[in-house]
Amino acid sequence: MAHMARSFRARHCCRCTAVAFGVLGVLASGAWEKHNGKLAAMLDVLDMLPNGTIPIPDGTRRIFLEVGANSINIMAYEELPLFPDGFVISFEPLLHQYAALLGHRTRPDEMRRLGEASERNLVLPFAIAPDGDSDSAELRIAGSADTCASLLREHSARDRPECANPDRVASIRRAPTFAS
Repeated sequence: MAHMARSFRARHCCRCTAVAFGVLGVLASGAWEKHNGKLAAMLDVLDMLPNGTIPIPDGTRRIFLEVGANSINIMAYEELPLFPDGFVISFEPLLHQYAALLGHRTRPDEMRRLGEASERNLVLPFAIAPDGDSDSAELRIAGSADTCASLLREHSARDRPECANPDRVASIRRAPTFAS
């Protein structure tokens, strides 16, 4: 009996996997694509005003740009409370960290605008690049911590050996970029 249950689960699981891959194959024809062994998607990340600008709350006098926000020591949590007239635009290309920032203090019974982490903080899943040659770049992660992800090549970091370790194989992800 246990063998039959395992056999059913295995067949069921394989069937579900095949269906899932079949669905992904169909989806890959439009806003989805396979790129270097990864599934990539185009999605909306920010509601903009009709004139193409970012919505900023009335009364904002200071705008802070946070590059590589990750999800620790966040400007919106630690510094923004000191500036009641401030607004933060955070850039975080690591999708799991971007999701953590957007999901912070969310509730299922409240709606937020695209990109809104709070009334005074927008988060965008982009890296900031030194030039405008491309609309995407390789985001490199080497070491045991993703807090040191970079568009730059790895090099030893004396004060943070867990970061940018050139002896470890880097995880390389394609990230959309804004040019600085």
